[in-house]
Amino acid sequence: MGAFIYFRKNKKKAVLISLVIALAAFCIYFITTLVGSVYATAFDAGVVPFSKFSVAVYKGKAEDGGISQIENLADIDKYYQVGVSSMQISTVMGTTSSYVILTDQTGELKEILDRCGITSDVEVNDLRENDLILHQDLLTNKKKKIGDKLEELRITGVYKGDVKEAFGLVSEEDFFTIGGPQSYLIFPKEGRMTDLNQELSDFDQGEWTIQSYDSALSNLDKDFSTINLILTIVVIMVSICIAIALAALVYTMYSHRYEEFAILNAMGYRKGQISKMIFVEIIMISTIATATGYALSLIALTLVNHFVYSGMGQTMQIFSIRNSLYTLILPLLVTVCALVSILQKLNGTDLISIIERR
Repeated sequence: MGAFIYFRKNKKKAVLISLVIALAAFCIYFITTLVGSVYATAFDAGVVPFSKFSVAVYKGKAEDGGISQIENLADIDKYYQVGVSSMQISTVMGTTSSYVILTDQTGELKEILDRCGITSDVEVNDLRENDLILHQDLLTNKKKKIGDKLEELRITGVYKGDVKEAFGLVSEEDFFTIGGPQSYLIFPKEGRMTDLNQELSDFDQGEWTIQSYDSALSNLDKDFSTINLILTIVVIMVSICIAIALAALVYTMYSHRYEEFAILNAMGYRKGQISKMIFVEIIMISTIATATGYALSLIALTLVNHFVYSGMGQTMQIFSIRNSLYTLILPLLVTVCALVSILQKLNGTDLISIIERR
């Protein structure tokens, strides 16, 4: 007795079940990965930069613009008075934003880039007023080239790396117009980022707006919490509906095989052995179909990443453990629903009486 003998003789039925499972697995992984790619893009642009520094914006009325509080931080290594703006980034499913750091001091700009580990293709000392250096992915996303203008700033250089931002040099007049003296780019002492952020979190929220790695990550997770919840509910509900429909189809197919089971029983095979055969058949079909759909989704996502995402300056996280777990929900539900109903009926059926009625 071997599994798949029936399906080798009834290939259309095996193909039908496999096709539905494979298609569902493909759609689940493909869609969840696309949604996850938006989060990844927003994370790279809005959270990763704060692994290097924190930003504090003073809104109070102190004459020194809050400098004394900044200088009294125990874990600070260096701070710079900067202007902080933002630039919109297009994604496959909407938009997000990246930061633009502006200063009126060439020396300070060079120090900031060095501290961020950024090496540009242009010498900072060669920059003039209203020149802008930005990440290569941002340049691609904005569909610009060197020499083009981004609002009032001229793109002069690009760089590659983890920190996906833009850094600009502006005139002293423009610097004061954008409120530069009230905004601070703060670098921690070596290995003291967590301690520095804790100190900043103790600042009066009525006087300060603090952007740190933890706060940026918390805000991003909060923005995506509803989307992730809806996505999880949709995946589970769709998986349940498809699983029930497939389980009913499989149950009907196996209901027409009881003469086969009765003959096997008459040949000396116990119900436990027949149940094992059924278990292996359903497990193998679900596994092979899911693996096929999963593999096809990886191929499709690779193509989308190459032809769509690269042209938008984004990189898709093609493999994801969470999305893979989402994909496994369907075959598990199909297997459980089908096996429970089929084996329950098999155990309650008198196979000997089927032979006697023939």
